Amino acid sequence: MEEEKEFKKKLTGGREYFLFVGGMYHRKNLVRLLKAFEKFKSDVDSDAMLVLAGRKVAESAELFRELDSSPYRKDVIIPGRVSEKNLALLYSAAIALTYVSILEGFGIPVLEAYGCGCPAIVSNGTSLPEIAGDAALYVDPLNIDSIAVAMAQLYSDRDKRKELSKKALERSGNFSWDDSAEKLWGILKAVASKA
Repeated sequence: MEEEKEFKKKLTGGREYFLFVGGMYHRKNLVRLLKAFEKFKSDVDSDAMLVLAGRKVAESAELFRELDSSPYRKDVIIPGRVSEKNLALLYSAAIALTYVSILEGFGIPVLEAYGCGCPAIVSNGTSLPEIAGDAALYVDPLNIDSIAVAMAQLYSDRDKRKELSKKALERSGNFSWDDSAEKLWGILKAVASKA
């Protein structure tokens, strides 16, 4: 807990934050996430920040153009890739993981967040509901208001945040790399036998 506080102090000066982790691809919907964060900031009296951790890619250009003109630019931190040790602290100290992808294959950051007791705000489509279960708030990824409302709810309702954090830890126990690998191997064998 003390290590988490120290980490947050270095990262945000001790301010609370929403978190995204992953490659900054267009399908990750980061421009809408930024606009939802701006709406959240304008609607709620909050000094909360947005941390976008991960690898920049060519597709990130649109996000950075939007960020340059954002009235809340000073409230957005982009630390780049984070070490494994710091990644756990990053998740643990966050209000929530905000993972509002338009297209998602699996959503590993959701499981990483859950392993650290970090609740999530996720898209109501693609593979995310199957992964996130009952430890997340679901949003329409194409609706900025929907994302902003979920951010406001988790920011202001600490009881809801604690409830989802507890469910996140419980849900993380439902997944293991061995089980996932075994299921994938079974699928590959079934496909190969039909070829």
